[in-house]
Amino acid sequence: MLIPSFLRSVPWLGRSWKPLNFSNSNSVRIPLSQKIEEETLPDYLASRYYPARIGQVFRDRYQIVGKLGYGASSTAWLARDMSYRRYVTLKIFIQSASMRHQLDNELQTYKRMDRGSRSHPGRSAVRSLLDTFDIDGPEDKHRCLVHPPLWESVLTFLHRNPIRRLPAPVLDVLLKHLFMALDFLHTECQIIHTDIKADNIMFGIADDSVFSDFEDGELHNPCPRKELSDGRTIYLSRELRMPKAMGAPVLCDFGSAVPGGVEHLEDIQPDIYRAPEVILEAPWTYSVDIWNVGCMIWNIFEGGSLFTGQDPEFQTYRSRAHLAEIIKLLGPPPPDLLARGNLSEFLAKDLLADRVPLEQRETTLEGDDKASFLRLVDKMLQWDPTRRSSAKELQQDEWIWADLANLKIPQELRQDLLPRSILVRKLKVFPIEAIVRGYITGSAWSSYSRTGQVNGLKLPEGLQESQELPQPLYTPSTKAELGQHDENISVQQAAQIVGEKYAARIEQLAIQIYTVAKEYAKTKGIIIADTKFEFGLDEATDQVVLIDEVLTPDSSRFWPAAKYQVGRGQDSFDKQFLRDWLTRQGLKGKEGVEMPQDVVDETAKKYAEAFELLTGQSLQGALADLK
Repeated sequence: MLIPSFLRSVPWLGRSWKPLNFSNSNSVRIPLSQKIEEETLPDYLASRYYPARIGQVFRDRYQIVGKLGYGASSTAWLARDMSYRRYVTLKIFIQSASMRHQLDNELQTYKRMDRGSRSHPGRSAVRSLLDTFDIDGPEDKHRCLVHPPLWESVLTFLHRNPIRRLPAPVLDVLLKHLFMALDFLHTECQIIHTDIKADNIMFGIADDSVFSDFEDGELHNPCPRKELSDGRTIYLSRELRMPKAMGAPVLCDFGSAVPGGVEHLEDIQPDIYRAPEVILEAPWTYSVDIWNVGCMIWNIFEGGSLFTGQDPEFQTYRSRAHLAEIIKLLGPPPPDLLARGNLSEFLAKDLLADRVPLEQRETTLEGDDKASFLRLVDKMLQWDPTRRSSAKELQQDEWIWADLANLKIPQELRQDLLPRSILVRKLKVFPIEAIVRGYITGSAWSSYSRTGQVNGLKLPEGLQESQELPQPLYTPSTKAELGQHDENISVQQAAQIVGEKYAARIEQLAIQIYTVAKEYAKTKGIIIADTKFEFGLDEATDQVVLIDEVLTPDSSRFWPAAKYQVGRGQDSFDKQFLRDWLTRQGLKGKEGVEMPQDVVDETAKKYAEAFELLTGQSLQGALADLK
């Protein structure tokens, strides 16, 4: 059965799962003399780690399925949330006084995040906390955090790539979500992350079979383990397989986060990502995160660090060497920044070298693509913190959207023969229309007002007219013959008409296209409230293909963002103006109506304004190019 995407995260309300029996009778035993996992860490102390066991149940709810990983401060486990019939990640922390302080800080950060706007798109781009509790260990209590499970970090993803670089399309998606996350943290929650790096950003999973496969593997082929004389067991971590559908990247690890709104002086950030004001011991605030991202994306896209801070005299990281490298790239620091810190001038002049600007160091891109990428980086890497762009501004950068708008979705337009001629391919048209709604308006609002439902789907109570929905809602309709009316149908009915495989693909593509278009249009001052797509089937390749006109005022509701107000109908750039006129005149649904010239002119004006806002060029100029 097909379920609308925004309902897929609703916990199952049926009976709870029963605990599983994880037998270890046929597992491989590792020799006691061989150090594995957390034992290999430099400061490992067994008594600090909680001795978790596969199959163990906490709070009569969470059952450990297998080990996902380990670190100096915690171990991570995939678990079954038996009450909600879902999989979660348990992060069980070591026992130490410093760790308790860090965890208290992290929990306070999560509380601040929880108070942030529920509608901000960046909320979904930060890792959420589902639950937290203490576990009684052999010597003291251990704190456990419960999170939605994620796949792997960007750092691990990089290591899978032989050239150790992120492809440009992946970087585009990562940056879009990272800037959304930082905008949410900075503007809604007043939080500064301070520790942004590739291993603190993880990819989500949109394929639950990854977890059931992991569970099945542990049930039938238990992971190798080392059983110690004190009763502890150390397990080898088991990898989650590559998901069939990866989720969006998510910013994680808030143990070093601090409240914003005040200036700080603490020493923060990974060494090579430290902002100039941090190195100079000057007051710092939100903009340190922006510098941090600028350095990090160079690292993961160019395959090398902008700065290393390696001092040739001491053969280790030193602040003076790091400053020399920044000067080599950006030129000398502004005097007022030096005055705010503890250095009035740079003392290690022997470390200075001739300036090498960014454009000479960038080797991956060419032409306009290179120029726009360098402009993006330049917006972040500024000596003066006040000159760095905000996360909100960076979300709209041209380099990110240039690739995101180029969705890899087949279309029926093959090539231009003449300015007004195109060559197309013959397809079998699916007899449904794929309607995606981001806001509740029009017939959807009428239906919701009467029944609380849209296309048979029950929506939350208390929605207002024109309110944005939690996630895009897919509401297909029939594709009627000329002169007849389309009829709304359920996703199940759509599947009966076109087949479940094609119905699922159409829903996925429709939501994907709408989501990207909606975000792009917002940067141009337009809200796309809803839209309609049509698809066909290339029977030779079994490929679902986007057909017909796309995202025009004829098939979409375009609202001016500056005038948007919840609780009423909206001004529009689309044919709603014409619909309203026909309704007022009592002519709606009648054939052969002759339109007054002023109505024709006003309708044309609205279409032209939408075109010019979205494209940045005049409609008259574009039409002249076709002649």
